Amino acid sequence: MLQACGQHVQYGKHPLVLDGFNFNLDLDKFFQDESIFRWNNKDGFMLSSKDVVAERDSVMPGFVQYSTSSRSQQSPLAEYASVPFEDLGLLTDWDDEKVLMVCGLSNYKSAKDIMKIIGKLKKEYGTEPELQKGGFSSDHTLYLIYKTENKEVQFGMNLLDLDFIDWPERTYRGNSFWGNDEAEEEVPKQVMLTDEIEKSIEEKLKENDENTCFLFISTPEMAVVMNGQSGRSGFLVNYWRE
Repeated sequence: MLQACGQHVQYGKHPLVLDGFNFNLDLDKFFQDESIFRWNNKDGFMLSSKDVVAERDSVMPGFVQYSTSSRSQQSPLAEYASVPFEDLGLLTDWDDEKVLMVCGLSNYKSAKDIMKIIGKLKKEYGTEPELQKGGFSSDHTLYLIYKTENKEVQFGMNLLDLDFIDWPERTYRGNSFWGNDEAEEEVPKQVMLTDEIEKSIEEKLKENDENTCFLFISTPEMAVVMNGQSGRSGFLVNYWRE
């Protein structure tokens, strides 16, 4: 009946489903209730918006960022594989018309929740994602990276110890950093998810009752821009940086 009257679900009333996300979110309908940009004690969150200049990028002048500044387990804002995320971020193009990246984040996930997300990612994007480590100010974040023709997906989880994975070291050819010329970096062979590593991930997650995880779904172009920004944009600081 509400849809028949031309009314749409307001932001925060139902989580944004990230399964099969294809960037066709209608922003005007999604942000129908402007009161979400003010503190709302009932829903327990506030949404912020800001323009970000894309430094060192000659193609995209910048983007618009939307992100929650307070997490509420009672009002999850996104979900993937029916697992809720309390925090949500969106990046749009400079004209604020098209969604280019979406991020769901949670600090309260059990090992079972995260393994459910990984299982759905494998079904939706492939069974052998690339593994990378990184994170903000530390190397305690493990990322599963999927790159397709029209989408890049990064699922990260914070783990205190990533030494159970055999990470190849980066090497440098040519002159050293102390010379006049820059050294040329030789990128090591990719590390892919295996059944053995997946079991180890689950065991590491079980060491904590609550774990932090975040899911980024981005257009390939936006992923390049974010890497050029060192992944720093509001709470999106968790976006992969090496």
